[in-house]
Amino acid sequence: VLEYGYPVGCGNTSPHFKVTTVQYRAPNSSQTVGFGNNRALDPITIIVRLTPYSYGKAYPASSKAISIQVDPHNPFPEGVYAPDGKVVLSYPVHPDGTTKLLQGSSLAIHWRDINPHDSCVNLYMVQDVGRDRETYRMQLGNKCFAPGSSGSYMWTIPDKFSGAGFRIYSRAPGGTASGLGAPFSIVPATAGH
Repeated sequence: VLEYGYPVGCGNTSPHFKVTTVQYRAPNSSQTVGFGNNRALDPITIIVRLTPYSYGKAYPASSKAISIQVDPHNPFPEGVYAPDGKVVLSYPVHPDGTTKLLQGSSLAIHWRDINPHDSCVNLYMVQDVGRDRETYRMQLGNKCFAPGSSGSYMWTIPDKFSGAGFRIYSRAPGGTASGLGAPFSIVPATAGH
């Protein structure tokens, strides 16, 4: 039986989502099901219970449950694209990368996009991985910020990250403009006391 519940906002919480459609399949058939994790920073676990049916009768004693780990969405699975400099990012850190920001502190991020056709810009935190490459860590605000021409966002640095080589990266939808800000480190809040 294939159960559909789209759109589903479940988080393995009770009550479980309701079945809206039941479809019967031949024993040798297959079905592809996709799961997404667009708003979380951590992987989520989805439990799928498979119950065999025969001629419309369920056999719950033969049910099997499988756990599926769904990693957070990564908009740059092949690595972060090289910035073209059409988005200028500024935030109060030293350009030499010596600034240490505390987890839980706030950072005012400003942008200016010279491409007049961009309606908004996405802000991401990335981290240097060497050889002039950055890897995606998270999207700030989980939205595209408007107007694209210029604006600011007050970001609270999450407790999940620490280390060196972090930067703010901006990219307009469709890749029409992008930019990369100065590097900074994130230190645990306890290190500041």
